[in-house]
Amino acid sequence: MDNNILDKNKTRYFPSIDFVKGVLIILVFLGHIIPGKLTKVFPRYFIYAFHMPLFIGISGFLINFQVFNSSVKNLITKYWSRLLFPWIIAVIIYLIANHTFSLKGIITGFLHPFYHLWYILGFISYIVIFFILWNIFKKLKYKWVYIFIITILISVMAKWNIPANFLTDKTLSEIWKYIQYDLRLQHFIFFVLGIFLRYIYDKGYIIKHINIIIEALRIVLCLSFIFTICLFFNNSKNFGFVLFFILNFSFLITLLYDCTKLNVPRSFIFEFLGKYTLPIYLYHVLCKLFAGSLFKAGSLNYYILSTLTFIILCFIIYLFKDNKWMGKIFYGK
Repeated sequence: MDNNILDKNKTRYFPSIDFVKGVLIILVFLGHIIPGKLTKVFPRYFIYAFHMPLFIGISGFLINFQVFNSSVKNLITKYWSRLLFPWIIAVIIYLIANHTFSLKGIITGFLHPFYHLWYILGFISYIVIFFILWNIFKKLKYKWVYIFIITILISVMAKWNIPANFLTDKTLSEIWKYIQYDLRLQHFIFFVLGIFLRYIYDKGYIIKHINIIIEALRIVLCLSFIFTICLFFNNSKNFGFVLFFILNFSFLITLLYDCTKLNVPRSFIFEFLGKYTLPIYLYHVLCKLFAGSLFKAGSLNYYILSTLTFIILCFIIYLFKDNKWMGKIFYGK
């Protein structure tokens, strides 16, 4: 094994990463169908400790870095068809599903989207912010240092909700609440970390003693999981915030290292789920809504019906995966 942080094979397809994304989308589904508050229901608490930071970090890693060296027009064109248009269709479908037909409700549905649909707005905001930062600092010698400093400030302020303590104006306070809900900027640091890891992967940079560093991070990861579990029973808010970043930093780096070294198993089903996470993510909550309309949330029938409809959803997505019309509207192809 060479000393690169990531393998020199620069293929644009990573089956191991699709496997991980497939596992994560199932965790997203489980996290959404399990009822109860995060602080009261351990399975939800555990899933939410890491699944979204990993998803966002991996998505950052998979972005073709050249998009940040292109024009604003190319950036808009690329992500309009790949993310924004399918998101708009999903917003409309959930407005209909929730019987929201008033003008105010429709406007709110786009500005303050339903439940899980914040993710696309958040991800687009991460792309835009990084695009701006990269084009400001890319010609500087220590560009990544400056980018990470600003990124850390953004994520820490969002995680600790610092602006809320200083905004006395009611309008500004409400705007910040919308930003907090819609963009979840505390995750921005994981997006940038994913991009950075891909950057050094593509450049073939060598990091000394990488094996020792990875093994040390594995120890940090194990300890972080233990502390995270302990915090469920004896919560410490500030320590929990710090642990959130430590856990997901170490998890993302070691996971991407293993994926690019092909240390992750192969599975057709999980890799399929990983390839089509966008349509699965956008519409899996319909399974929850349908089951919840017929059975009490948390009941055995509710879980069975939610799971069955989720399997049907995935099967339908598989059947139409090569359909160009469906691809443009639902798949983001």
